[in-house]
Amino acid sequence: MSNYMCEQMKKWVRYNDELYATNIATCVLNALFAFGTIVGNAMVILAIVRTTALHKPSYILLCTLAFSDFCVGLIVQPLFTAVRIAEMTNNSDLYCKLGMAYFSTCGVWLWLSCFTIVAVSVDRFLAVYLRMKYRVLVTVKRVMMTVGVMLLAAFLLAVAYVFKMSSYYHLINVIIPICLVFSAVCYIQISRMIAHQQQQIRSHNAQSMGGFVVARYKQSLNTVLFVYIAFLLCYLPYLGFSITISVLGRTLHTHAAYLITATLVLSNSLMNPILYYWRIPELRRAVRSISFSSIQFD
Repeated sequence: MSNYMCEQMKKWVRYNDELYATNIATCVLNALFAFGTIVGNAMVILAIVRTTALHKPSYILLCTLAFSDFCVGLIVQPLFTAVRIAEMTNNSDLYCKLGMAYFSTCGVWLWLSCFTIVAVSVDRFLAVYLRMKYRVLVTVKRVMMTVGVMLLAAFLLAVAYVFKMSSYYHLINVIIPICLVFSAVCYIQISRMIAHQQQQIRSHNAQSMGGFVVARYKQSLNTVLFVYIAFLLCYLPYLGFSITISVLGRTLHTHAAYLITATLVLSNSLMNPILYYWRIPELRRAVRSISFSSIQFD
């Protein structure tokens, strides 16, 4: 199985001369993005772990997304850069080994990010739909169990690449659109429910109804919408590439599209911590309060 995959990947090295400049550009960008991705997401993870007030279901999901993004910067982007270097030096054996490592690890963390984006939208929907019952039904323990299931699913999907590359792209073409549409439907429903609650509150001339504070939920919704839109902008071009390669196969142009769209997907892991810091005051304060001098390393 691995020999077959290697033979398939070695064919892509033949585009090295035509795509040399593109390879250089993607190497530089991913090397630069990796540092910011590691630092930014590490700060988010530390802030959530060290701040007891942030030990809530919604922040657990945020921490999961940050951890996935952290692994992208620590593992996936360096591997992506190493694969490009092997490609530019026409080292097909090294290209094959690094490529297998890259696609296997990349799949795990990017699928986990995709599933977490959906989980965040569902969490916000339940927060508005359940209102006061939300804290009883949506607990940290249940969210942690959900994260475990998502990680297992991400691992199984990543393994699919090793067995059959074409099937893997078919999975991308089906699962990512479903995730994107499902999240969009959640946000549309949330907007409608909030608008309905606003009308009820205005009719009663109050600030809240049954513990439902509209301003707080609208701020939370706007924050996750920014994260969703960033995900959408970064993943849609890659989805277009995946559909194209399923039809045309690996050509000079589809390989060039892969280099560009894959870099865009990986850059999403750098955008997310910037959005958190900008949009979430509680997290921003927690990040600022971190004292690096107090961190103990064994």
